[in-house]
Amino acid sequence: MVTTLCRKASLHLLVSKKVGDVSRRDFKEHLLVAATHLKELPVIVELLRENPDLNRMHSDFFGFPVHAAIIADDADLVRRLLLHGAAFEHAVWLKDVVRARHAPWLLAVLTSQKKVVDVLCASIRDVTDAIAVAVELEKEDVAIALLRTQEHAFGHGSMSFYLRKAVSEACKKGMQKLLLLLIEAGAFAKTRAWTGPSLRHLLVAACKADEPAVLRMLLEKTKELKTCVPLEDVLVQAVRTGTVDALRVLLDHGVRLSAVRAFKLLASVAPWPAVSTPTLTDATTALHHAVFLLEHKAVNLEALLAVEEHTGFGAAHLMIIAAQTGNTTLVSALAQFGVPLDDVEFYAKSGCAVPIAAAESYGRNETAAKLKALVVERAVVEMGRETEQAVVRIRKGRKRMDEEHPASNQDIDLSVFLATPITCKNRSRVELDDADDW
Repeated sequence: MVTTLCRKASLHLLVSKKVGDVSRRDFKEHLLVAATHLKELPVIVELLRENPDLNRMHSDFFGFPVHAAIIADDADLVRRLLLHGAAFEHAVWLKDVVRARHAPWLLAVLTSQKKVVDVLCASIRDVTDAIAVAVELEKEDVAIALLRTQEHAFGHGSMSFYLRKAVSEACKKGMQKLLLLLIEAGAFAKTRAWTGPSLRHLLVAACKADEPAVLRMLLEKTKELKTCVPLEDVLVQAVRTGTVDALRVLLDHGVRLSAVRAFKLLASVAPWPAVSTPTLTDATTALHHAVFLLEHKAVNLEALLAVEEHTGFGAAHLMIIAAQTGNTTLVSALAQFGVPLDDVEFYAKSGCAVPIAAAESYGRNETAAKLKALVVERAVVEMGRETEQAVVRIRKGRKRMDEEHPASNQDIDLSVFLATPITCKNRSRVELDDADDW
């Protein structure tokens, strides 16, 4: 049985490409470690009855007994060996715990032993390496459990290379709970100075990964951590590579663009179609994001219209380029934003024709039709606004007449107020009393 067991264990490792010289140590030691690797519990129990020194046992094939049990992914066996006095001098086995199928159970068994926790506290490098592996494998609960063993180092700016890498990966994968712990690990307790990777890069990574919850949490942390984050840059990058949800989070947080920055962004990504097929999707996405900024008033209209004084290129040029290139989406957004459509004087100041003429001259019939429809729509809105103002004026006049002529208010024809000019408030009471309509 012993020969069969050792041969089986050796063949198992040969298949796994873990070859090496057969151990020359005590045969029982080699046998115990081999049985542990193969989870042969009857053999293990029989050998443990002799109370061997598990910390001295080692096999060139299988390592130490507890390490073999970890590789075998057997939490009960790990517990049994720990109760028999097995211990560790280092934590190089930690990556195997993370890779195991039942990593949470293995880690729970290991960290329940104070002697193991002490080893982990003294093995920061091994722990941070294992955290990076856990994040890569998307095992957030395992990474959190490992990071908890290092809480004694929190608040001292203990952000190693591997933890910095873990922070970036956690951002991309939406591991919000882990991120909160990592930020606590990388910030000084008293000054709250940040020692981790650039928060700007983390915010951009969250935008790219479409993780609005992570983005919202990071924005809250930027207020707490004493570090300068150019949120305007993040908003620009979100337009180019992010998602609408990310843009909405940034705008809700109060991030806005300066007029010059907004105009340069619109001029660079919105008007012109993609120059090559591979970037067509990105260009279209950026256009929709730029339109989203316009629709949500991320920049002030007056400031955008005045930007021509600083750049020599204003909203009129942007509208004309959109009309000439048939960019109906941008034309509609600019119109909704408030850029004039048929104001000849407005476009003449910039040396341009009105957008409808520009679209027709370049054969952009669909865009020209859309522009005409927008002009009609805006005219209807203006007429409705004027009618509403007239009704308000009539009601005010009726109220005034009721107050001044209470006895004859039943005989008054209120339609006369429709003809009353807006400037009537400047006329004297005598002029009104002498009018023929009264």
